[in-house]
Amino acid sequence: MLLRPLLPMLGYIYYSCVGLGYFTELQKFVGIAKSPTLDPYIQKLIESRKKLIMINTTLKTVQDRLDRIYGQASKKRASLAEPQAVSS
Repeated sequence: MLLRPLLPMLGYIYYSCVGLGYFTELQKFVGIAKSPTLDPYIQKLIESRKKLIMINTTLKTVQDRLDRIYGQASKKRASLAEPQAVSS
């Protein structure tokens, strides 16, 4: 394995850190520090996502209607542009 040569060095680093008290300092910090509550921010993101989905759906509906209207107008314009055959 690639990690086998590194194991003695990792062990030395680990025991050096323990000997210097870094881990006990980290444990004190973790015990004191509170993680921020993310629930309100998550709820805001969920609500924003719902609103964006609704807006996207509405815009898609409007775009579909405009496409149909444009198609009908193009057909109407094409029929008006054709010369009318005069019957004798």
